[in-house]
Amino acid sequence: MPKKSILLIFGVSWFSLFLAAQNTSDLGRTEPFLVGFKGTIYNLPSSPGLGVDPQKMRYTPEIEMSTPIGYVYTQSLFITERYLTVNFPGVPKGKTTFAIVYTARFEVKSAGVFEFLLQSDDGSRLWIDSVEVIDRDGLRQFKEVKRGKIMLSSGFHDIKVWYFQGFPNKMGLILMCKRTEEKGFKPFDFKPLEEEAKQFFQRDSQSTNFRFAENFTFETGEYEIKPEANGKLDTIMRYINYNPHVTCRIEGHTDDVGSAKDNLILSQNRANAIVAALKSRGIPATVELEVKGYGRSRPIVSNATAEGRAQNRRVDVIIEPILEKTVTLPDKF
Repeated sequence: MPKKSILLIFGVSWFSLFLAAQNTSDLGRTEPFLVGFKGTIYNLPSSPGLGVDPQKMRYTPEIEMSTPIGYVYTQSLFITERYLTVNFPGVPKGKTTFAIVYTARFEVKSAGVFEFLLQSDDGSRLWIDSVEVIDRDGLRQFKEVKRGKIMLSSGFHDIKVWYFQGFPNKMGLILMCKRTEEKGFKPFDFKPLEEEAKQFFQRDSQSTNFRFAENFTFETGEYEIKPEANGKLDTIMRYINYNPHVTCRIEGHTDDVGSAKDNLILSQNRANAIVAALKSRGIPATVELEVKGYGRSRPIVSNATAEGRAQNRRVDVIIEPILEKTVTLPDKF
């Protein structure tokens, strides 16, 4: 276990942690990861003439019905206590009080009882599959640590963390977990999964989209999926389950054999075959599917050889994070 994780559990002073933790990359970034937390940033309620009302610095379902002011993406919630001396990623410039609802999905390989640890300045709460596991909401000091246990079955689970940044501009947020039979807590970290995903997905140049590295190929004039494609389909489904709020573009293609009209129909059938295979695996309802056949109009190599034509008889899968709208705040908050 990292040394700083052990120190956190035993309540080291905020000043010591501030001196030891000047890293700002742990705050997150404004570009999505393939696997990780999505933080939806909200404006805290205010009272006329008083600014942010301390009595309203608690989670209410209504805040998630308001229009977000920004988004932040991170692979772990391990922000050691420090003064917020830089602009928090995704937060409008100059705004120092805000709330974030972090959401993600994670996979449990085998069922068991899990214990979570939450530590923050200011308030925070933790839900797993809509079950509240930890409530340490309200104005809090970072040294306060709270734990909670939950029984989890094997498979994918939803996680949600509420955090608000109040007064003063000092902040911190730590989420750790362990199986009850394990001795030490570990950071709840998606980074190893992101590194694993890079074997299968490539980020499109100049975009936030992720393209599955291998194409689904077909025999001439056919749209039946080859048996060796099953492993690829399982891999795509696994990573969609980690982040189901995406647009999944399924694009069918052909070589140049046959008429343009026939190839257009064939490419659409190939794309539809991949969609049907994903749906049979239980693709989440939150995934927006875009299915289109391009015929022979987008070859990736020359059709002059049999090998080239085989590569062009394909279906591409692109995962596109959904970029949602935010509200624009006035110059003075």
